[in-house]
Amino acid sequence: MNISQKDIIGKKITDVIILQPDIPVTMSTYSCTDSYLEIDGRFTLDLGTSVEPLKFLNSCEVKDKARDTRYESEFKKVIGERMVDIQFPDLDGDDLCYVTIIVSTEKHRLYYSISQFWNRPVIEEK
Repeated sequence: MNISQKDIIGKKITDVIILQPDIPVTMSTYSCTDSYLEIDGRFTLDLGTSVEPLKFLNSCEVKDKARDTRYESEFKKVIGERMVDIQFPDLDGDDLCYVTIIVSTEKHRLYYSISQFWNRPVIEEK
């Protein structure tokens, strides 16, 4: 899907989809939790996008996957909020922990944190 950043600024987040980790999260494993934002009920943005162009999926690609409803509940507060900004990370850093795109709404920031034990979505109040 060829959708640019400017095409989704101002659009409403209609769902937050967080899948079960690929393996249980422990300090001796490396787990990944895929996460997506449904935008205007039409586009599914992969929060794991780290470079342009933005990565979108067909909603059917995530529909039948196991969702982590308990972890998702922390993110439900952004449903209905409009996207006001998308920033891409500086990938030239030496950090062990970095983030992918940062999606900003009126009240929150969402991003996908890449860290030593668990790659996962993160939400912060502004």
